[in-house]
Amino acid sequence: MIRREDGLVLTCERAKPRGAWQFPQGGIEKGETPDEALFREVLEETAVPAGSVTIVGRASRWLTYEHPDRLRRKKNSLGQTQLWFLLQLEDSIEVVSPQEPEFISARWTPFQRAVDDVVDFKRHLYEMVGDEFADHLVR
Repeated sequence: MIRREDGLVLTCERAKPRGAWQFPQGGIEKGETPDEALFREVLEETAVPAGSVTIVGRASRWLTYEHPDRLRRKKNSLGQTQLWFLLQLEDSIEVVSPQEPEFISARWTPFQRAVDDVVDFKRHLYEMVGDEFADHLVR
């Protein structure tokens, strides 16, 4: 999760399906540490280079959510387990979409709006993330 100095967090609208908002996220590739994957994914999904964000917090545990039956596939079967980080963005950096974006738009919002706007099966996960970083977020 990326936070600006004013406490607002970055949410992105997925290219498919349109209208689905979420935090940028990604996977860990073989041989990567979670920190290495974090900075690679931030660059890939938002075009923000590693030197433009600082890690403010790291979740105390891996957090899990389940996919509803209609979305279960061989690759992601039941859901995902994720390690969440809170990043502070440099003020002078603009978030842009990569050339072949997973996301089509981005906005800065209070954390609670991100919870309200995420797909229903991820809402509990986002609430857990909010609990992890409560001292650093504008609700």
